[in-house]
Amino acid sequence: MIALISRLKFLLLLLTFNISNTLKAQNITGLDMLNNKSSIEIPFELIQGHIIVEVAFGGILPLKFIFDSGAQHTILFESSYVLLLGHKAERQIPIMGADLSDEVMAGVFRNVKMKLGPSATVNRDIIVLQENFLKLENILGINVVGMVGSDYFKNLILKIDYERNKIIVHDVRTANENKITNGFTEVTAKFLEGKIYVNADVTINNTVRNLKLLLDTGASLPLLINTGTDSLLRVPENAFSTILGYGLSGPIMGFLGKVNHLENEVFKMNNLVSYFQDDEYTIVGNTEDVRNGLIGNLTLSKYHIVINYFKQKIYFKPNKYYKKPIKFDLSGMNIQAYGKNFNEFFIKSLIKNGPSEKAGLKLDDEIVKIGYWSAWRYSLNRLTDILASKEGKIIKFKVRRNGKIIPITLKLENYLN
Repeated sequence: MIALISRLKFLLLLLTFNISNTLKAQNITGLDMLNNKSSIEIPFELIQGHIIVEVAFGGILPLKFIFDSGAQHTILFESSYVLLLGHKAERQIPIMGADLSDEVMAGVFRNVKMKLGPSATVNRDIIVLQENFLKLENILGINVVGMVGSDYFKNLILKIDYERNKIIVHDVRTANENKITNGFTEVTAKFLEGKIYVNADVTINNTVRNLKLLLDTGASLPLLINTGTDSLLRVPENAFSTILGYGLSGPIMGFLGKVNHLENEVFKMNNLVSYFQDDEYTIVGNTEDVRNGLIGNLTLSKYHIVINYFKQKIYFKPNKYYKKPIKFDLSGMNIQAYGKNFNEFFIKSLIKNGPSEKAGLKLDDEIVKIGYWSAWRYSLNRLTDILASKEGKIIKFKVRRNGKIIPITLKLENYLN
């Protein structure tokens, strides 16, 4: 059920927006979305390790957004939707990509109607990219056009239920917090502009460091460490070089490996698959926002989570997935989906000397057959689940390369051991 890690290596959702003061004038209570109800349940899909919610944009257009606790603002990647509805930007602002190498422009749009699942239609101020350079549809295999940030839920209590795939939203004025958090453990956290930070002891190369980590449902990975933020942090010796994502100037390189241990009040995990960015990493804007890394959705989904945005508290309780190992890619390749129905699959990166490269697969190979079935019968989510299924599993592919059909036999391998 939990998606792979390696094929969704984009830090572009960790966009470092230099817009911390852009929307502060808006008066978002959060309570308006409840429509005088004490609570509502918002269904979501867990696709490629992301919480995907449906939004009636403008009150009428059914669009898919990512719920991203690691972002403050609501972001729309496609300007065509606001222009179609007749909205005009109040002003344009520059934003910086995760690679910190270049800027793109975005518009600030005021009072855009949005309806999240069964909630009431509300007005929200949003940031809209002039150009959709993220191209998440190719990475996720579905058309996702934006992300809902924490400001959408200001003054509310949220419970994220990964077992039932629902976000339960409570009115902070009437909710019985003790009942909602019964059996949960409160974790010491710092809330900064809607984003949530916790500290945890992380052991890498048998060196223990207490790190400040962002809790980020918008990142489809277990853990990311920015080793450049601490002189004693080192990339594990047996880590593999890999593409973390794509910035405005091209690939963002990093490493894939494991940390020995992650621990705080609730997180107690050994040999956790992790990504490493081995360079200086600075958040543009508020210096308090500097962190050592993040805990992503593949770790967070092992818990029921309650976030009280009004009191700035967060609680965790292990769910039925807690003891199950986090699945990760056993093929050593990154596949992206194209075509009208996102069922045309191309290999976009390979880990050097990984299982796929050793099997003879190459960049830009098109996967046309998987076992006995044509590739178009699969979704990207299903295909990547297969590639995380079981070490030693044999998968027969046929790929199209330079107009020729080539058979490939791939053996899945835990190359991180």
